[in-house]
Amino acid sequence: RDQRDDGVWNERNGLLLCLKRYIPDLSTLKASIVRIDSSAIDYYRTTSVPFTDDGKLIDFEDESERVYSSIRDRIYATRNAVVHSKYGERLRYEPFKHDKHLGKEIPLMRAVAEEIIISSADRINYSFVDPTHSLP
Repeated sequence: RDQRDDGVWNERNGLLLCLKRYIPDLSTLKASIVRIDSSAIDYYRTTSVPFTDDGKLIDFEDESERVYSSIRDRIYATRNAVVHSKYGERLRYEPFKHDKHLGKEIPLMRAVAEEIIISSADRINYSFVDPTHSLP
């Protein structure tokens, strides 16, 4: 339903839908972030991404809809600033200038990626019994 006539998906809406589907419990995501970096939750609440136009603050105590939108906006803005960095444009990622700031975004992105992988994965059931041989 978010696909345009030319077949291209709206990336921002797609990311938001993915977050909501695979991370239904924001407290689990928050705990994952804290496990990676105990100071990250406060950082995301008080500090925007300095090299982006729309690196939203994330307040995990806010209502869930707003938290999902803030996570989406922060990740999307960070990704675009890194991927679309061009000489002469302002508010774009510059490797030696912004490397520490980019490093602060890793706990969020890592926790989101891990939660999506865990939530979307199927369990693998191993059978160590050879089906061609019957057990005594």
